[in-house]
Amino acid sequence: MNYKACEHLAVRAGVGYVKTPVDKDHVYAETPDNDRIMGALGLSYAINDKFSLHAAYVLQKLKERTVVSPVTQIEGAYKTNIHAPSISFTYKW
Repeated sequence: MNYKACEHLAVRAGVGYVKTPVDKDHVYAETPDNDRIMGALGLSYAINDKFSLHAAYVLQKLKERTVVSPVTQIEGAYKTNIHAPSISFTYKW
């Protein structure tokens, strides 16, 4: 969702759900994966016609997954949270 709060400021937010394509035979400690819920917030501020500032934050929370490694036969539970903040400055020419 994108909302223009005023002439110079736009705010945005979103949510999502992603179902993993990785089956249990291909999950390893180096590449754990599972279904995830995501949420994002962001804003853009137009300083003038040429310059703008942008900021965003995304949180991805993966569902816990317990698997047995097909190589080592070791069982493990994977819990993953991803935090991804960003800031950018834009110049248009």
